[in-house]
Amino acid sequence: MKSFRSPRIKSCLGFSLVEASLSVGILGFGFISLAPLLGVGLTTARQARDGRISAQVAETLADEARTGTLTSGSSYCDAQGATCPSSSAVYRIQTTVTTLAGNCSRLTVQITPVATPNRQLDYAVVLPPP
Repeated sequence: MKSFRSPRIKSCLGFSLVEASLSVGILGFGFISLAPLLGVGLTTARQARDGRISAQVAETLADEARTGTLTSGSSYCDAQGATCPSSSAVYRIQTTVTTLAGNCSRLTVQITPVATPNRQLDYAVVLPPP
């Protein structure tokens, strides 16, 4: 008895070793060329986070200065902007209040990330007379 099998064509059986090696090489080259972008993305994300949190902290300190409850000097805060001890601090905050002409005062806030002290962010607010 004869079996009725369809004839197999060699090109339908799959990929050759050369084709598979070439595709893996192209994919590997693509991933390796994208690797430096990971470092740039992480740095940019850290800078954006520092800028967002420091702006929030500066706004909070300006509100405290308007109400008269702000004390000048150094303080520390964590990654969420809450005041904390220096041992667990992520940011160091330096505030100074100077009196200007006409009984106005100027609040200067310097926020420095503890991990990168060369990235100091400065904010200044002119406050009306109390």
